[in-house]
Amino acid sequence: MVIIQKSYQELKQQYGDIAAREFLLGCYEQAGGNKSETSRRMRCNRRTVDLTLNKEDEGNLSDASHQPNTQPNQTKKEIEEKVLYWREKTKRGKKRLRRMLIDEEKLIMPISTIGKILKRNKVKMKKKKRKYRSSNPPSYDFSSLLPFEKFQYDTKDYLDKQALKQELYGHVLKYKLPRYQWTMIDIKSRIRFLAWSYQLTRSNGMAFELMVKAWLKMHGLASGNIEVQSDGGTEVGAIRKQSFEHNCEQWWKPLGIKRKVIRLGHPEDDSFVERSHLTDDEEFYIPFLKEIITEKDLINRGVWWEDYYNRLRSHQSLHDLSPWQYLKSKGYALPESFCRFPSVILDTICVEPEVLNWQKAVYDQFDHYQTKESPYYRGLLLFLY
Repeated sequence: MVIIQKSYQELKQQYGDIAAREFLLGCYEQAGGNKSETSRRMRCNRRTVDLTLNKEDEGNLSDASHQPNTQPNQTKKEIEEKVLYWREKTKRGKKRLRRMLIDEEKLIMPISTIGKILKRNKVKMKKKKRKYRSSNPPSYDFSSLLPFEKFQYDTKDYLDKQALKQELYGHVLKYKLPRYQWTMIDIKSRIRFLAWSYQLTRSNGMAFELMVKAWLKMHGLASGNIEVQSDGGTEVGAIRKQSFEHNCEQWWKPLGIKRKVIRLGHPEDDSFVERSHLTDDEEFYIPFLKEIITEKDLINRGVWWEDYYNRLRSHQSLHDLSPWQYLKSKGYALPESFCRFPSVILDTICVEPEVLNWQKAVYDQFDHYQTKESPYYRGLLLFLY
């Protein structure tokens, strides 16, 4: 007698349904056609033996399809078409597709249903690339953190061949558009302030920081010190330790800003602003950049995008509220105009003619801007006092 070490189910999982049934039939023959003895040796139900014998008579040992003959609860074809249309148009996942269908089609569907429709139609979801992340990134105590206490600040060169299509890349070069985006985001509420520039200079950074601080103070916010962290680039005045300490004392401290610099080579330390830059690529630059030809177009479209992001675009981390709606839910009586920070071209407002011929050393610029004769110094006093 042959000793069988694996059960019928184990054989089926390892070798497949056909091989397992062929083995069962061989065992049935050795047992002299005794079904009970066969089921005992194969460690399966007697019904499994009967089903295998029936399949042998039919001439097909493979498993039958488990798909039901009728599907009365399957989503209607016209609704499936709407889901597939918005998926093709926006390339969004299940959760954001659900929000899009509610807003655009007044159609309420479970997320699981949308997922089944995409799977049934073999829609390939975007595979996320796994990247190395530090085991100890900076953390925030969101239970005690208040809006407008901590910010993340970064610049973005949107002229990126990996992010933009070739025609959009050529479009920016053809019309000589400002290619650098300046972003400051409030960690708690996700409110963002944006500006653009042709160059990554410290003078542009100073203008942007001054405008954001003045904008907050105009609306009765951030009356005390705020904490802002960024990388250590030249444009934020932190390329050298001595220069950074000088800037803290001479520039940020009078503005009421406490500055922090993230670890070198760890963009995940600025995760909130970096994630918002990915949203810029997917929902602003790729769909609308081809419509932008002049600086005026960029400013107009930039203000619209900033207003949409702050006032209307829902965030999963904010329980599907927009940043402005989240602030309202916390008792902040801010007008809608707060969401429309003046998105200017920084080069056109902050650089005095002689600055263009200066060296890029940060301390040289500060020595100039510190003097009381400088119109930039007078502008600082006017904004803050």
